[in-house]
Amino acid sequence: MCTTGGVIGINGMGIFLGENNTCTDTILRHICHVSELVGTKHVGLGFDYSPKLDIDVGAILASRPDFWPAGHGYDTPCIKHAGPSQILDIFKGLLRLGFKMGEIKGILGKNFKRVASAVWQ
Repeated sequence: MCTTGGVIGINGMGIFLGENNTCTDTILRHICHVSELVGTKHVGLGFDYSPKLDIDVGAILASRPDFWPAGHGYDTPCIKHAGPSQILDIFKGLLRLGFKMGEIKGILGKNFKRVASAVWQ
């Protein structure tokens, strides 16, 4: 990752965050962990799905068992997902945890913008 300059998107799906938990503190723990592993320049938010929090993600996953196989958490009832409404709290949490403003801006979008600018020519 560091050698190619890529970014790891912290996924907002509860089944990937552990125990279907999408609270801001859980997302912050994941951001901190991945930042420690690869550096803040390689971390971003991977909230790349519907911003509608009332959407039934489970129904979408169940409709494509060939793509979302059973036994990997995709059949979890009431799958939760984080959304844009949490970004302000994520920002405040990163500040509270001592992240620098430049690191926060990167995590909240500039890191992905950097990669997109480099590869979409």
